[in-house]
Amino acid sequence: METKYKKRICPYSGEEFIPKRRNQIYVNSSYRIAHNNNKSHEKRKYTSVVNKKLAKNYDILWKLVNDEKKSIVHKEYLSGAGFLFNLYTTAYKTEEGNIVYEVYGFKYYQTDINNYKIIKSE
Repeated sequence: METKYKKRICPYSGEEFIPKRRNQIYVNSSYRIAHNNNKSHEKRKYTSVVNKKLAKNYDILWKLVNDEKKSIVHKEYLSGAGFLFNLYTTAYKTEEGNIVYEVYGFKYYQTDINNYKIIKSE
């Protein structure tokens, strides 16, 4: 019996196999799943460092605003709580000239040299 597909090498196991479909890349589905899990694990390993710091910033903002919609906080208080000013998810400039930073569901910007206004997004 002649096969219509050429032999391939599985990227996960390194085994040589004859595919049953033209788009088959792995020997079997468990190798495909294991390969994709390994790729995802490597990605999470690198992104988790930044995500942990962003989560800490989020927690600090959450505690400061609590049940209110907004709050004004001194810069030193944020620094003392461990807030990292250079780590945020988004930044943009308003028409008034304020640079607004966002950490997930919170926006914050400097109101004067020592204070930051924190706003909980809807």
